[in-house]
Amino acid sequence: MIKDRIRDILDELVVEDVPYSVEIPNESFGDYSTNVAMKLAGRLKKNPLEIANSLKDRLCGYDMFDSVEVVNGFINLRLKDEVYISALNDMDFNKNKGRGEVLVEFGSANPTGPMHVGHGLGLVIGDMICSLLEYYGYEVTREYYINDYGVQVDNLVESLKINVKKILGEEVDLEEQYKGEYVKEMAQDFVSGGSGDLKTFALNWCLSDIRKTLQDLGVNFNSWVSEESLHQNDSLNKLIEKLKKDDLVYENEGALWLRTTKYGDEKDRVVVKNDGMPSYFASDLLYSKHKSSRGYEKIITILGADHHGYVQRYVASFGVAGFKGEVIVKLAQIVSFLRSGEKVRMSKRAGNFFTLQDLIDEVGRDACRVMFISKKMDTPIEFDIDKAKEKKLDNPIFYMQYAYARICSLLKKVPEEGCCEVISSEEDKRLIKKLSEFREAIKKSAEELEPHKLFIYATELSSLFHSFYNSEKIMNLEPKAKVSKIAIAKSVKRCLEEVFKIFKISALEEM
Repeated sequence: MIKDRIRDILDELVVEDVPYSVEIPNESFGDYSTNVAMKLAGRLKKNPLEIANSLKDRLCGYDMFDSVEVVNGFINLRLKDEVYISALNDMDFNKNKGRGEVLVEFGSANPTGPMHVGHGLGLVIGDMICSLLEYYGYEVTREYYINDYGVQVDNLVESLKINVKKILGEEVDLEEQYKGEYVKEMAQDFVSGGSGDLKTFALNWCLSDIRKTLQDLGVNFNSWVSEESLHQNDSLNKLIEKLKKDDLVYENEGALWLRTTKYGDEKDRVVVKNDGMPSYFASDLLYSKHKSSRGYEKIITILGADHHGYVQRYVASFGVAGFKGEVIVKLAQIVSFLRSGEKVRMSKRAGNFFTLQDLIDEVGRDACRVMFISKKMDTPIEFDIDKAKEKKLDNPIFYMQYAYARICSLLKKVPEEGCCEVISSEEDKRLIKKLSEFREAIKKSAEELEPHKLFIYATELSSLFHSFYNSEKIMNLEPKAKVSKIAIAKSVKRCLEEVFKIFKISALEEM
């Protein structure tokens, strides 16, 4: 908000279209600083000091600036207290509207057993991206793609069949592909009262378990798409015939190939193998066609880091499908989990693995969600389970929630109402500057699809509030200063509430 006002003034004074920044410098230089003079120097072929001094003279005519100084080509600005007071009293935390519709697919996994902890990152990142986009003004569809077609599901059904036979006392020579205790439990449930074919029972059993985990994690999908359903009604052959007419499919060595290079792929891709069976890519093509036909302006997909080599062909499939909007693929990096300094294993087939439900039950939803965004998406994460459970200030979830609880406690002790009228300390200014950056933090996080940026903002805001709280006894201040401090605290509370809604974590009034 404050930065925007400064930019508006600079845009009035600077006719040339040059990229410049307005930043918060070291406090010894001022409240804000801009490099606009240095950016103009090359364009105007003038000394940056000459440009800066010329701008300084004109900036001094604006009421919001207490002082304007030029240092090494930078223009340093100090603001009048009235600017901070006005910014706080006009603070806006309302959601944006009207940016269009977007589809976000994330978290999709083979429904062949409980979700292991490795799925947690993509789920949390995807869900927070959706929340950010909603706050930023988009209508968002959260979509889960059920991978219920292919060998993995067949292996699960075969493993279930073997376990059912064992329970019934039949002799079995085959070895299960999936050996987890959950398969034995599934088999017992089937013998105890299951009905229908084994495949339907197995998929429903696994999906019921997945839905429960998603609910406990705070992730609610409003669209579920079955891979198997995409192959019904001879849909693949019908699509191939259409693509042949468009000269996008050709035959080579007995297989059918798709001209994905026409849409940026490094090479063409097989869509039907020489044995007549659909390739793995065929399902992606059908799904991209399905997504493209539903009227979205933007389609976002969150994939695991192991899909890095798959992005080009995946994006190309939308070109083949005729989609004219924006396609974005984000990769969630590998997560390793530590307990007592040792890595936790995650193999589903090996039988003994740490599930996402286990993690949620142990550390709680709040810690689970925040720890997953404590680093950038493209950075491998070490999730320390022991640290996630600690009630210490170096635990980021505790740090933010403790700031909120402190505000609630303060407001109970000092119930005074009113607007901010005076700025009585540098801590006041620091907090108001950070609060005024909230909408910019939302904008950057949403446009760059990086929830981590909002996490950084929230931890910095919490840190500034802790300093503000510790700097002086608010209850002992004179009335105007006390009411003003409370007004600042209330704005921090409201800001943290909005962040917590996006993060889907608890706003605890007591800790």
